[in-house]
Amino acid sequence: MIESQGFLFTKLNEIRNVKTSIYQGELAEFSQTLVIANKAPLILIDFIGDRGLLNLESELEFSIYIVNVTQSINTESRNSSRDDTLELIDTVDKKLSMTQTDQGGVVRLGGLKKVFDSKSQKGYMTIFIRQVFVTKVRHHHILEEEN
Repeated sequence: MIESQGFLFTKLNEIRNVKTSIYQGELAEFSQTLVIANKAPLILIDFIGDRGLLNLESELEFSIYIVNVTQSINTESRNSSRDDTLELIDTVDKKLSMTQTDQGGVVRLGGLKKVFDSKSQKGYMTIFIRQVFVTKVRHHHILEEEN
């Protein structure tokens, strides 16, 4: 799991002018969400779980939070921020879609959903979640079968 999360982090950290981090609950409460607003645009990686596929494979699920903020309530700023967010989503998708991990797994994109879109007196914040699945070969099963 750690290797796959590290692989996603490394790939997404290559995107310029965006801060990438491992999710630490920053979006759990609105007051914390305001704190990260100054770091936007921001990508947060969150491990969700895994499930077995075949005898030797599992599929790891991650949520990729894509956060963008504009510091103005001006309509033009809002439109520009929306366009920037959609471009960032496209960049994330291109970085990850069907890439092969260092451990031989494959990254597959899942659904995309807007989970937050709000206006305050100071600006707008939008948060999307892209589900990402990483197929992983379970090497410890191979070793057990060889013994």
